[in-house]
Amino acid sequence: MRKSKKWTVIRKLSVGAYTVKEAAEMLNLSKRRIYQLQNELITSEEVSHIHGNSGKLPVNFRIDDELKAKIIALKRSNLYRESNFSDFHKFLIKKEKIKISYTSLVSVLKEAEITSPKGHKSFRRNFRWGKRRSHLGRLLHISSNSYDWLKNNNPCTLHMTIDDASGIITGLFFCKTECLVGYTEVLKQTLTNYGYPEKISPLKDGILHISSIDSTEKTDIKTEFGKLIKEEYLIDITTMRTHIKKCHDRLYTVLHEELSNRLKFNNIITIEQANEKINHYIKSFNAKFQVKPKSKESKFYRLESDDLEKLLLMRYERTSEMAGCCQWNFV
Repeated sequence: MRKSKKWTVIRKLSVGAYTVKEAAEMLNLSKRRIYQLQNELITSEEVSHIHGNSGKLPVNFRIDDELKAKIIALKRSNLYRESNFSDFHKFLIKKEKIKISYTSLVSVLKEAEITSPKGHKSFRRNFRWGKRRSHLGRLLHISSNSYDWLKNNNPCTLHMTIDDASGIITGLFFCKTECLVGYTEVLKQTLTNYGYPEKISPLKDGILHISSIDSTEKTDIKTEFGKLIKEEYLIDITTMRTHIKKCHDRLYTVLHEELSNRLKFNNIITIEQANEKINHYIKSFNAKFQVKPKSKESKFYRLESDDLEKLLLMRYERTSEMAGCCQWNFV
């Protein structure tokens, strides 16, 4: 057995070559530990200095080749090919009933030269993150994003409302294209579950207002939906700043992966099925990503006399050529 410096010092201590204080300083240990090592040397003949895991293979080497091959085949399948390592680990445990640690899973996948589609890369920020609002309900963001959410090569549009202070999603709704019914549905979810916010901010022009710059002055024309927000709900409309748009870009990057994979794994192939199950995803997303606001007080307010069904009632005509886009008028 090869002797280390530690046990060489302890042996010399036993024959009186060093004092306990000198041995402690040389090994950077306490006097109490020096006495323990001295006793262990006498009783166990240097066996105690060997680590308990010495000679054992690491956990990732103990995974049998059959299980490794099964994990690699699942990751390369169409079902899990686009999922990142973290989501794939969760689906292995829940759906495939394969218990493996995340570290071991990463080792197995990297050994097979499989990389995560959402690997972290260091980047330099060229803008400042804006400060969040201090109260829940003080500012609500409303936006939409067109993407192949159902993984069927037919892009559809996801409408969304999100609270600025906490980052929670208050409403999600799928439509074939961006339209007023999608924005109305996410607003209805917000008003029903949380209440009325103080302010609402659209991601782009055309949702609540249209900005036009003339040669003489800048005008801000509100849309029919914007007039409803301002006059009926008494919610102020504000303009979204650049850093908020970048935050939304990062948020949609997360949703593109997590939400689309969740829909795919649950065999959801139509917009109607997605809208039926969307509330379950909102709860899981908020539990995972929500931020605690600075103040516990909520600025969402409720009006007991309001009838949402009447306020949000719309009259429209649909034709087969309009491909999901309708002419909407509030009653």
